[in-house]
Amino acid sequence: MNSIIIITNNFPPIIDGVGDYSYNLFTHLKRKTDYSAFIICSNKQKIKEYIQKENLEDQVFPIVEKWNIADFIRIVRKIKSMKSKNVILQYVPYSFSKKGIPFSIICLYIILWLRGIKISTFFHEIAVNRVNQPIHLKLLSFTQRSIAWCIAFLSHKKLTNSIFHQAYLKPFKSTVIPVGTNLVSEEFAPAENVSIENNSISIFSFSNRINKAIVEGVSKYQHISQKNISWTIAGSAPESRLQWLKSNLPINQNGFCINIVGTIETNVLQNIVENIQLILHAEPEATEGVGGISTKNGSIISAMALGKCIVGSKGLQTDTNYFKHLENVFLVSTNNSNEWFDALTTLANSPSLVTKLSQESYNTYKTFFKWNIITEKYLNVLSGKSGF
Repeated sequence: MNSIIIITNNFPPIIDGVGDYSYNLFTHLKRKTDYSAFIICSNKQKIKEYIQKENLEDQVFPIVEKWNIADFIRIVRKIKSMKSKNVILQYVPYSFSKKGIPFSIICLYIILWLRGIKISTFFHEIAVNRVNQPIHLKLLSFTQRSIAWCIAFLSHKKLTNSIFHQAYLKPFKSTVIPVGTNLVSEEFAPAENVSIENNSISIFSFSNRINKAIVEGVSKYQHISQKNISWTIAGSAPESRLQWLKSNLPINQNGFCINIVGTIETNVLQNIVENIQLILHAEPEATEGVGGISTKNGSIISAMALGKCIVGSKGLQTDTNYFKHLENVFLVSTNNSNEWFDALTTLANSPSLVTKLSQESYNTYKTFFKWNIITEKYLNVLSGKSGF
């Protein structure tokens, strides 16, 4: 039987996007009758307790403490003992270094290379954007990109989650595989989308995907329409940001209210979003045009899995092969409050458009983003049937 070893920093129950991604990939690989899957990850106490609780001791190995040479030697020994020919590391700079400059991870690749072990890499993130940034961020970006290029050079297969990151990896050839949903289960029917009522709208956003333009656009719409707006906001955020939101939104005025739920478990979050009408998501722009919803946004893919009507920002990261304006999403400029206002106005006045975008959002998910499709793409790349 073929085996695949996934190397990741975090793993459930730690709340972490890449950790959830690794868990889902691991779970779906195990469902393949001719494959077995294993995880090598950090030895955080919560992870070790979860592994014991779920009886995963023979599949998940929490043997990494600090991502240093001693850890790398343990990783190499474990891989050698398992005799697996498919090893893939889930790479994010800040997973392996608090400062985002994981020079040490290059040593792991060199040790594996010296021992004759091929390792592939999935690049979730590569580097902060350097254009029009202060000198310290330019230096950070250069360092992060240099590390990523070294890793790409030493990698057997190079994979990433968006065309934007693929461009970052030039001159190396890489394969784009979109992320999947982080929802607990894919075995559900999306809730029926109720068109925006005459006097009520429910909205959902993550706190770090709300910018000044969204706040201004929603506030303007509520002021003019006088509709009751309920806005649920999830995710971690500093108190200063929450206070900024509260002070810039017309809370408790004319039926406007916000519900800040913070960081919550995925199943609870899913229950909340199932009853929401609109998703508003402004992917931050590092510079003009650099940003936008993309195939690396697990939250967007999850919203599509639930058949939600999505209003999202467009940018250089937005792959129009998947995200099509007025066909399966409503795209707006990230920092243009008038466009956010126009989107709300248009959708409120067109129930048929809300229904269409919701249905096509779910259809797009079924066609491209289900985990069985993503898993098959992984196997095809690692086996050499497709990709680079």
